[in-house]
Amino acid sequence: MAQQVRPRLVAPPATLELGTVPVLREATGEVPLVNAGRAGLRVYGVRIQEADAPFRVLSVPESVSAGSEEGVRVAFVPPTEAVYRATLVVETDDMERGVVEVALTGEGRTAAALELEPAVLDFGRVPEGQAVARAFSLGARGTADLVLEDLRLALGTSEAFSLVGSVRTPAVIEQGSDVQLTVRCAAPVGASGALGGAVLLRTTAPGRREATVELRGSVNRAPVPVVVPLDTSEPGQQVVLDGTGSMDPDGDTPLTYQWVLRSRPVGAQAFIAEPAAARTVLRLDAAVPGEYEVELHVTDAAGARSVAPARAKVVAAPAQQLLVEMFWDNAVTDLDLHVLRDAGAALGSIPDDCHYANPRPDWGTLGVAQDDPELLRDALTGYGPEVFGYGEPAPGSYRLAVVFARENGAVDPRSTATVRVYERGVLKGEFRRMLSHQGDAWSVADVSWPAGVITEVP
Repeated sequence: MAQQVRPRLVAPPATLELGTVPVLREATGEVPLVNAGRAGLRVYGVRIQEADAPFRVLSVPESVSAGSEEGVRVAFVPPTEAVYRATLVVETDDMERGVVEVALTGEGRTAAALELEPAVLDFGRVPEGQAVARAFSLGARGTADLVLEDLRLALGTSEAFSLVGSVRTPAVIEQGSDVQLTVRCAAPVGASGALGGAVLLRTTAPGRREATVELRGSVNRAPVPVVVPLDTSEPGQQVVLDGTGSMDPDGDTPLTYQWVLRSRPVGAQAFIAEPAAARTVLRLDAAVPGEYEVELHVTDAAGARSVAPARAKVVAAPAQQLLVEMFWDNAVTDLDLHVLRDAGAALGSIPDDCHYANPRPDWGTLGVAQDDPELLRDALTGYGPEVFGYGEPAPGSYRLAVVFARENGAVDPRSTATVRVYERGVLKGEFRRMLSHQGDAWSVADVSWPAGVITEVP
């Protein structure tokens, strides 16, 4: 008679010991299911018989092949310091041993305790557009390590709050040690009023499974800088900078002021007399024309700084009817500006060439200085500028030229010169050329007066 092909479950161990485990920590074990038969063993179900026991089934095989072994994984999480027992029931299609029971035992021993400090993070008044960080401490007390199982911001927490850094959970904090966690509060531009929320924590401390750190704060609205618009001025003048109209929407006064000269013409020597005053003056360069830009930041009495500065521009228009400036881009070399009262005059000739060696030639009425031109600014090294001014030019044609005077030992002496010509305060021409070596001369342009026609020299 042929032998039947069927599964045969080998009786598993009568007891699975999960050992001693810190309270609310997890231990796992496995019950082996060995099939010594010649057919596959089907597993119909696995359960913990006692509904309130701190054991649970993690995984169950659907079947066990003939001659092989699979396992039923079980977890134990003791809620308190005590000994726990339960029964694992396994149902299969084994005809002789269809239902088997395994005794489960485990003991909760040692327990973590949570120390949380402080319970409230008060960020105070956070300046609009700025951020403030605060930290709180988690301490692992008791007789076991503490596990931080979950960390997150509570639903409804203001978007201004965020957790700083990466904290992966679960995270183990060794017994007796502390860790610091940081929360950042960034007050958005345009925000106002109170900010609130909470950090939620879940731990393995039996007496404090869930804990909360309250978050509090408010927005200190930024002060608003205001600058009185600036009029056109002249080189050498003092321009009044008035920020007294600045205000703070929360009334946090007095304000403090910070004036900054944001931009100036190339080579201009200018400064703000009292940068920390509400009302001060900008002293313009005595010779260089062009545009200046200032900006004002204000800070309120509570420490909030303006989100954006107030800015204002002033143009220094030359008082001379004809003004020429020249600057270059090499910090070491020396270039010279020459203005000749006749296109045919030789460079360096006196009195026909107004330059560093002849800064005040007598081109008008002999002996009368008021109708003569002047080299207003001479620079011996880069970047200039050199400036020529002529208050009331006599009729004629004036030749503008640049001479590469000295290389001054420059490793790379190449220098690009820029020449600007102003007629009655208006920029009428700009020319640029690279000079490579000492002695190079560049005939730039001819200026016909009083027509004001500027012709570049080929």
